[in-house]
Amino acid sequence: FIFRMREFEQMEMQFFIKPGTQGEWYKHWKEKRLNWHLSLGMGEGNYRFHDHEKLAHYADAAADIEFRFPFGFKELEGIHSRTDFDLSQHEKHAGKKLQFFDPEENKNYVPYVLETSIGLDRMFLAVFSNSLKNEELEKFPKDKIAGVDPSILSIVGDLEYGEYLASECMSCHQRSGGDDGIPGINAWPTEDFVIVMHSYKKKVRPHPVMQMIAGRLTNEEIAALAAYFKDLE
Repeated sequence: FIFRMREFEQMEMQFFIKPGTQGEWYKHWKEKRLNWHLSLGMGEGNYRFHDHEKLAHYADAAADIEFRFPFGFKELEGIHSRTDFDLSQHEKHAGKKLQFFDPEENKNYVPYVLETSIGLDRMFLAVFSNSLKNEELEKFPKDKIAGVDPSILSIVGDLEYGEYLASECMSCHQRSGGDDGIPGINAWPTEDFVIVMHSYKKKVRPHPVMQMIAGRLTNEEIAALAAYFKDLE
């Protein structure tokens, strides 16, 4: 649904250049934009270029940066050398000159445009889908969980505050783990507890009640509960 929404958020840049230099600038922006994506740390093997063989009538070069989504490689960002089509059309219909005076060459020209265009929604989907992973959690079935930022995992929970917050949890999750199949959550490793709670908070794990409870908790409160239940026998 996110990938094929009718309405979507698009982020574009139009870079104005001297006619005749579009080849080098096209190469420059292809490399620069790919390096930006690689800086996000989602793996070089998850990206590739798709160079267009069939070009739009206004372009003399075009390529897509594709990302390996769970359903295959799909376009994430487009890079296009649009020649002078954009500004010349504005000139034609506005009846006003849109030219640049080059003092080095002592002449006017209509700048060419090098455009990069990235979908914000698809960028979100790429980051989100890349964060999903399968892990074996103690006392919990194998499931897809959301990757949690290390800064969240590093929060040291206040055990006493965790005990204060735990009363709502203990109304269902008994220490014995035998309350009508509801599992016990005592003696859980801290990191596992935090990851699972954030999976509910992000609505990755399907359980409306737990999603509601986790959604009300701050990162510090989740850490406090994890600290309390870790040593609870």
